[in-house]
Amino acid sequence: FRERCDEDLGGVTLRHLLDLQPTAGPDQPIWLPDGSGLVIKSTVDGKPVLRVVDAVTGSQRNLVTGMGSLPFLSSPLVSVSPDGRWIAYVSDTGATDGREQSSRVEIYLYRLDGGESRQLTTTHANINAYSWSPDSSTIVFSANRFGRYDIFSVSVPDGNIVRLTDDPRYEVYPVFFTDGERIAYVRLNERWTDHKIMIMTADGKSISIAAEDTDFFDYHYGRKFGYPLLTADDHNVHFPSHRNVWINYWQTTPHGGTPTPVHAETADQTDGVLSPAGDKLAYVANRNGTLRLVVVYLADGSSDVLIEPDMGMITKPAWSPDGREIAFLWESPTNAANLWVVDVESGETRQ
Repeated sequence: FRERCDEDLGGVTLRHLLDLQPTAGPDQPIWLPDGSGLVIKSTVDGKPVLRVVDAVTGSQRNLVTGMGSLPFLSSPLVSVSPDGRWIAYVSDTGATDGREQSSRVEIYLYRLDGGESRQLTTTHANINAYSWSPDSSTIVFSANRFGRYDIFSVSVPDGNIVRLTDDPRYEVYPVFFTDGERIAYVRLNERWTDHKIMIMTADGKSISIAAEDTDFFDYHYGRKFGYPLLTADDHNVHFPSHRNVWINYWQTTPHGGTPTPVHAETADQTDGVLSPAGDKLAYVANRNGTLRLVVVYLADGSSDVLIEPDMGMITKPAWSPDGREIAFLWESPTNAANLWVVDVESGETRQ
């Protein structure tokens, strides 16, 4: 084995492949609200750290270390507040309320202008999804505090928690509307095959159904289905569905109605993200095992393939705040995951 480590294997060596270390991922890169950089999760000496990468120069600096293990079932692991003051992340470092320790997952806060990380929630439970309110005063999250996943809110930075839902079924992946007055989330049936996109007020009242989807098995407590994607004007809701054989994105209104396909194609569409203006949907399409990055213009349904590599995978696209660029991760059998950016208009990419 040692004798073959430096043998040429078509331009690379076995030693090169064994030494590959990802510099970003596997989670979605998060743009800072001013577009100056991106927050990524990386690994140093086998331990997770949060870093900020300069959007122009690519220079990096560490923000948070000693994060413990980051749970696979939580999404996102990291999120930046809309006002740019806070980074929220989930960790199982051993949260405590002063009386006992918990090995469960809690939300932590880190001030971007400096300071120590601090624990925000004390649920003694697993938190599998969360998102910020538009005014950065609240985080809404789903946790199995009472044996099943319910929706809660927590105020920032004082940590006051309010339970918003109480249903025998799992309720996950909450997200605020732009108006800050309503929350959309996903309700799973008992077998986790059917999904309902529910709408409620920010205080947990006036629940209604925006969309229903069936026969979409989701063994990650809703992670495959993900968050409802809400347009900036709050007029449309987008979601993935198996209803045309392939996993494609569909759209409806918060008030319900018959869903229609966003851009039907014979490929599975995943990792969907709406542009800040809400006029474009970017997603990753999988055809014949190769993943490409596609942008759909919602006004007329036209689309552009921004990137289509000969080999490897594109994952986790993220729109820049001005909507001009998309950050993404790319990896191949001979290249570990790295952070790239593509200009939406010109198609030019840079690592």
